[in-house]
Amino acid sequence: MKGSGPMADFANVLRLLRNGRGLSQQELALSLGISKSAVNMYERGERQPNFETLELIADFFKVDTDYLLGRTNAARTAYPGTVAAHFDTEDLTDDEKKDVENYIEFIKAKRNRT
Repeated sequence: MKGSGPMADFANVLRLLRNGRGLSQQELALSLGISKSAVNMYERGERQPNFETLELIADFFKVDTDYLLGRTNAARTAYPGTVAAHFDTEDLTDDEKKDVENYIEFIKAKRNRT
């Protein structure tokens, strides 16, 4: 069934991550060394990345492949660094927490582009 399952989750997660970084499909494609049409088809759920490309995307966005595939809501199972701020997330849903994480990534990417 089109629109559900791991590849539909992948399409949505990829689009959210790309948009969260403020990247166009072309910019992401260039960063990954793949075609813009491949990124477009991934985001529409019409094509699936091979394992190597999936790992490349995960490394680029600093997330686990399970996160990309929608199998977990945690972007990373272990963070290499420490967050230097405390956020009261008690009343946030898992999706809202994910939005906060994506926004932090967006801010970092924006800083690196200026």
